[in-house]
Amino acid sequence: MSAITLNCPHCNQPLEGNEDLCGKTIKCPFCSGEIIIPEKPSSAKVATITYATPSLPDADASTPDEELQLFELKPTAKAFLGQIIGGILLTPILIGLFLLLNVWYKIASLRYRLTTQRLFVQRGLIAKQLEELELFRVKDVILKQTILQRILGFGTITVLSTDDTTPHITLIGMSNPVETKEAIRSAFRAARKREGVRMAEFIPS
Repeated sequence: MSAITLNCPHCNQPLEGNEDLCGKTIKCPFCSGEIIIPEKPSSAKVATITYATPSLPDADASTPDEELQLFELKPTAKAFLGQIIGGILLTPILIGLFLLLNVWYKIASLRYRLTTQRLFVQRGLIAKQLEELELFRVKDVILKQTILQRILGFGTITVLSTDDTTPHITLIGMSNPVETKEAIRSAFRAARKREGVRMAEFIPS
């Protein structure tokens, strides 16, 4: 059976499959956007694909330029394991309660949200501070993990950008850090293509 190749119209990732997919609707494994595979033409070659409306809750239709949320995350408690253990051990002298309360506040007050256009960091419970970064300005995404962090399954992700006000954003205590890093990478590459930004434009910075 012949193979077909194409690029996702949403994130431009290269895809490959069997020709029996012709005429069917599939989901991109990278961005989850729906792709309609055309019927196999008489020339036995699939040349183009058409856009399909992405699956969205409570939405009847969307456009390629619409800003869609990809994920919303918070730090994992495993990132503060040392403070939690110390807090439990020191609970009888109140210092432990302060440590445990501090861990709870860090987890409850910190949110990371990624859309198809921006990365947001929200801090605070009552008085909130919001940072945002346009994805087309992102230069690189770096993942750092110690041996213990690898064993426990979390890490720290740093997003570098050309934005003077937000040159970098650090996401601490991320569960499944490799998958999260790749989601950010795919999103900023798609944003660059959408905005017509080339890699060469980042070299001077």
